[in-house]
Amino acid sequence: MKLLIKSSSKSEIRAFLFAEKVPITHIHRRLVAVYGDNVILIQAIRKWCGVFKAGRESIEIEHRAGRSIEMHTEENRRLVEKVILSDRRVTISEVEAATGLARCQIHQFIHELGF
Repeated sequence: MKLLIKSSSKSEIRAFLFAEKVPITHIHRRLVAVYGDNVILIQAIRKWCGVFKAGRESIEIEHRAGRSIEMHTEENRRLVEKVILSDRRVTISEVEAATGLARCQIHQFIHELGF
């Protein structure tokens, strides 16, 4: 029986195995042996090992410059619904301008709302 792991656990496993000085190919083989073929690619393990070797110690997601992460909230969904119901011929670009939400999030809300 193969085990399923959360993505945060995968980061912890990679960090642990790197700290134990396990070679990249062995890390990948061990992950495949325990979790099956649906594991991280060896190229990604190589990348992570390089990051840890360069001095990174945390497995937490670091803040990066750029567009902030937007919450998929009920409030945002109601806002999109309100804009669409006020004008059924409104475009995605107009909804984007009115709400300040990302296009992909607007598309998701439209799909969920059944428009």
